[in-house]
Order: sequence, then C-alpha cells, then structure tokens
Amino acid sequence: ESYTAAIKAIPKSGFPHFYLGSLYAVQGKDNLAISEYETALVKDASLEQTLLPLAELYLKQGLIDRAAEKVQTVIVNHPDVPQAFLLQAKILRAKGDYASSIQVLERVVSLMPGNDEAYYQRGLSLFSNGEVQKALDDFSKAWKLAPERVDIPASIAIAYAKKGDFDHAVSTAKDLQKKYPESSIIYVLAGDIYSMSKKWPEAEKNFQEAIHKNPSNLTAYSRLSTLYMTMGDLEKALEINESALKKDADFEDAILGMALLHERKGKNNLAIKQYEKLLSVRPGNFSAMNNLAWLYAEKGEKLIEAKQLAERAAQSFPNEPGYIDTLGWIQYKLGEYAGAEETLRKALTLRSQESVIHYHLAMVYLKLGDREKGKIHLEEALKSGKEFTGIQEARKTLSQMK
Repeated sequence: ESYTAAIKAIPKSGFPHFYLGSLYAVQGKDNLAISEYETALVKDASLEQTLLPLAELYLKQGLIDRAAEKVQTVIVNHPDVPQAFLLQAKILRAKGDYASSIQVLERVVSLMPGNDEAYYQRGLSLFSNGEVQKALDDFSKAWKLAPERVDIPASIAIAYAKKGDFDHAVSTAKDLQKKYPESSIIYVLAGDIYSMSKKWPEAEKNFQEAIHKNPSNLTAYSRLSTLYMTMGDLEKALEINESALKKDADFEDAILGMALLHERKGKNNLAIKQYEKLLSVRPGNFSAMNNLAWLYAEKGEKLIEAKQLAERAAQSFPNEPGYIDTLGWIQYKLGEYAGAEETLRKALTLRSQESVIHYHLAMVYLKLGDREKGKIHLEEALKSGKEFTGIQEARKTLSQMK
C-alpha cells in the first residue's frame, strides 16, 4: 500500500515501481514483479539496480535473450560487477553453452576467490559439461566456505550418482535426511538418486514422502509424475499432474507433463492444447515451442507458425539436434527443400546416428531428385532397427526404390 501510494504521489519516479517490483519478486509474483521493474526503467532508464533482478526473472521464465540483454548492459557500464558475470554464466548455461559459462565463471572466481556461490556455479557448469570430478572439486570448495547450505551437498550427492557411485550418493542423501528430517527437498534429492540408479520403488517412496512432508512442494509432484511415466504407469502420472495443477494451475512442469502424457497416449489434439497453454504462461519454454511446432507439422496445419516456433527454439539452442531436426522437417513440409537439406545436415553433424534425422534428410533428397542420397539415408535410418516416427513410410519408400 505504501508503494502504491508513492506511485500516485510521484508518478514520474521509477523508484516506487522498483521497490514494488522487489516486493512482488520476494512474494514469488514473477509476472507482477517483471511489470513493475519494466515500468521503473521506462520511468527512469538510469535505474540500473533494476537490471539484474529483472534479468533473473527473465531467465526464470525462459526469456533468455531478454535476460542476456539486461546483463550485457550492466557489464558494459560496470565491467567489474561479479554478480553480473554470475548471471551471465547462468544464462550461457541455460543456452547449453557450457564452455563459455565456465570461462565466465573463471573470471568470477578470480574476482571473488572466497565466495561460495562462485565455486558452486562453476561446479554446476562443469557438471553440465560432463566434467563431473572437477564439478565435485568445486562443490567441495563451496561447501567448506558455506557449510550451512543444503543445495551444495545435494549437488555433491547427484554428482556421485552421475559417476555411478550410488553408495556414496545415497549415503550423502541419508546424512542430509538425518540432519534435516522434515525437509521435503532432501527427500526429493534421495528420490532423484534412486531414480538415477533405476531403483524405482525406493524413488517412489522418497518422492511420496517429500509430498507428505510438504504438500506444496510442486517439484516433488513433478518428479513423481516423471517416475511413473518412466515406469509406464501413465494413469498414476496423470493423477499426480492433476494434483499438482490443483495446487497451482500455472505450474510449468505439470502442464508440460500433461502434454507429454497426451502425446504418449496418441492424443495429439489434447497435447497441442497443453503446449499452447504452457506457452501462454511461460512464453520462453523452448521444449514446448519445439514440441508444439512438431505436432503442428505432423498435422500439416499452422506450418508458418510452426516454423516460427521451431526457429526460435533452434536459434536459442543451436547445438540441440532435436530442435534443428524439427525446423528442417517443417521446412520440408513447406516445400523449402534446399533450406531443409542445409538444416537437417547440420542436425546430423550433431547426432550422426539419429534414425529420424536420416529419414527426414532422405525424404528431402528424394524431393530434390537425388535418389542415390535418398536411398543411402533411408538405409541408414532403418539400419538400427529402432522405432521412430515415420518408420513405416521409410520402409515403404525404400522398398519401392529396389
């Protein structure tokens, strides 16, 4: 009420909007916080303290380019602000550019050699880059600097599990459960570790206990739903997602889970509705963009919109072969065969053994009149014997060429 009164009293000032935005951010009202931060900058472009918290919220919502733009403004104007580089590293990690993220964090560590968050974030980027032992080393340094933090030993446990050292991972998780017996988050951690080791009953038990400890822990619902999907129990997965959505109708993971469940059941129209809903709530969800574009293409409808969605996803994640393949297939559907060839060749360089990419490229070559290359890629697509969307068409086309 005080901030609202201040906005009315000094309507040209950006400060009340900044403070109101900060309050909304603390309350978890992200959209309202973003609106107030943006208004603060419109009122007063010199309010640079708004840029980093606004970038954090953009990143949280998957609006990576907007986040990067705000962070870059801070870095250009203040090249020695470690918090800006920390956030830049998170953005690069979110884009899948782990090497660049690590490079930025090297600078952060040099600027803040005694800062636990600097080592922790570098550890996360190293882990994402597959450098698990180096990640463990950084996590250990961070934990020594901040022994009260729970997220650091949790990451250590996951890193052990990633290395295949499940005994050590489970032991770490159990130690945390003893130390924090009422922590729902720790039970999610234990469930994750058991999932990684394919011990489904133990994973299920821990995720259920996490929900029991805190019925508002939506992450626990998401993990349990994913577990049931992995186990093939789609009805239980559906039930858990529905329970999560009763807690929060805009919960991103549950909406995505519902869409994936409908796809698994072959109910593509229902999946499309869920993806569309998700993008209305989280316009920066690139998985939803890609999957919705794919479904539009498979139905042969909204191909221009599908191409726009696929382009956004592929441009934001240029090293993600699945996104690039989707774009190439849509180009094929639109009759843009030369562009489709270029796009799908790039996808194939990133994942050379992917059957569906070979199939898509084969169909493009046949449209371009190159039967020899078309035949080669059809044979490659079918060689592994793995199922993929379009396998029947691939077999039929290849048999007609013999």
